[in-house]
Amino acid sequence: MATLTHRTEMQLAGQEILALDDIGGTRLHCVEGSVWITLDRDLRDICLNPGDSFVVDRRGVTLVHALVPARVSVEQTRDIAAPAWLRGRSIFNGLRRRLQSVLSSPAPAGA
Repeated sequence: MATLTHRTEMQLAGQEILALDDIGGTRLHCVEGSVWITLDRDLRDICLNPGDSFVVDRRGVTLVHALVPARVSVEQTRDIAAPAWLRGRSIFNGLRRRLQSVLSSPAPAGA
């Protein structure tokens, strides 16, 4: 399974609020400053300082409030399933078998 990642950094002024809709599964990472995160219909208060991360665990509106000037990384990941014919197989199995046969066969005369 492969993972596609899209990452964006946003600079927020002190007291600026960023509203993000339906970003469940997205990682918010505080690069600089401090932010307060509020999720729709969630009583938790999530505060991030530099180096802290939080993965949004629900749908709905997510508010990111910069307590001071802040830089936040928003990283969306999405798993991409392998085609059915490839699941459970390693792409490199055939290559590995070929290499093993070449390496185990005797060297040609005169080499």
